[in-house]
Amino acid sequence: MSAVDDRNDSHSTPQRFGLLRQKEKGYYSVRVKAVAGNCTAPQLALIGELATRYGRGYISLTTRLNLEIPWVKIADVPVVCAALDEAGLSTGSTGRNVRAIVCCKGTVCPHGLYDTQETCRELDRIYYGKPLPAKFKIGIAGCPNNCTKAQFNDIGIMGQRVPQFEASNCTGCGACVVACKARALLLDEDGTLLFRQSLCLNCGTCIDRCPHNAVRLLAEGVTLFIGGTAGRRVMAGLPLGMRIPLSACPALVEAVLVVFLQYGEPGERFRSMMERVGPELVLSTIRDVVQEL
Repeated sequence: MSAVDDRNDSHSTPQRFGLLRQKEKGYYSVRVKAVAGNCTAPQLALIGELATRYGRGYISLTTRLNLEIPWVKIADVPVVCAALDEAGLSTGSTGRNVRAIVCCKGTVCPHGLYDTQETCRELDRIYYGKPLPAKFKIGIAGCPNNCTKAQFNDIGIMGQRVPQFEASNCTGCGACVVACKARALLLDEDGTLLFRQSLCLNCGTCIDRCPHNAVRLLAEGVTLFIGGTAGRRVMAGLPLGMRIPLSACPALVEAVLVVFLQYGEPGERFRSMMERVGPELVLSTIRDVVQEL
């Protein structure tokens, strides 16, 4: 059975396939999945054409970087879905599974510390649509500016660069002090650089701005936040408490999902499961995976 045929199956739930019933009877919003928030120009043009022909001439953007064509009549849904399929686009990102993964534009952003869009595409290929006890959201931030609000996803991934200071190379020029938005760096009256580590967000900006090689890269990677929510319950995810290589992300996501499948009850969000079984069970499982890498 093809994707379009499956959507027409009377035993399937339309929302499962990104077909969202509107409050206006007889109409659906067709949700188009944009991997890593990207579509090609021809794909965007096609979505625009479908919105004009079968909707009311406009497209809505979702908070998770997908697109929706509202006001599609029930009878036109199969035609719209077939056209999207032919263009290499899919409908979805609904239901009890791994939803569309959100990433910032760290791939091209001057502040981005790693290729966020490629990381997003990799995780999407492996985990998107994986059935789970409840919906599951992953957010990817390229740096501590945190444009994707990583802490408020079931799994949040954030890039970090840790600075190390070489006092013998410092001239007291203050370039790093000006660059530090966290105010973790100060110059005292004698022009000596003071580092307040408790305020440092590990964004790495000072490393790039120092013209005298007085600020060097000590470590880099990503940190994880586990169990965040931003719906009816707003709660920040728990920090993993360690920095890991970017290449380890798929293994860590797998470890979290295995725990969710093992202990989660139907309809129970991941954070609620953590509170019921104990956060340390989840965090210790992830730390065990890190030790094996």
